Amino acid sequence: MRDPEFVSNIRREYVQLDEMIAESSKMLETLVQMQGPAYELQYTRWKMFLCLVKNYDAAGRCCGVRWAKYHFSPKNGKRSWYNGRLPGKIPPSTVRLMSPAEQERFQEIDAVAVQLSKLRHSLTSKKKRIFSTFQNIRQTDKPRLQEVTQKCQALQGAKTKIEEMEYF
Repeated sequence: MRDPEFVSNIRREYVQLDEMIAESSKMLETLVQMQGPAYELQYTRWKMFLCLVKNYDAAGRCCGVRWAKYHFSPKNGKRSWYNGRLPGKIPPSTVRLMSPAEQERFQEIDAVAVQLSKLRHSLTSKKKRIFSTFQNIRQTDKPRLQEVTQKCQALQGAKTKIEEMEYF
């Protein structure tokens, strides 16, 4: 287990896992950038737009995407954002508001976004499991080993005393 090549392989695999997570983030960012213009959705009250937007983690990196609707306020021209949904979770009633060409483009982008999101989730889950395994070893298994070691040493000390008493 302490073979340097084995440790090197583990380190290499972990670095590759980190690189794959970073690459999936870059691919999500690229998907958002290449989606083209927002999809126009004509509702009875106003026109809304649907587009893919990035979600960020605490470190400011892209950790996912979601579909979000917005509309421009007629008073001040500012964007008002509404209900973001995960890829693959857009209701069919919203998709029906798009033109056939937009529906086709939307479905292609949505399918890729679903695959990328699932892949990234799988990779980050594996990384979290690795961390939790090492944390579990440090917090529970190491103290248990120390406790058993102390008991064994105490038994060994008691055995030595008994042997000394029998010797005399």
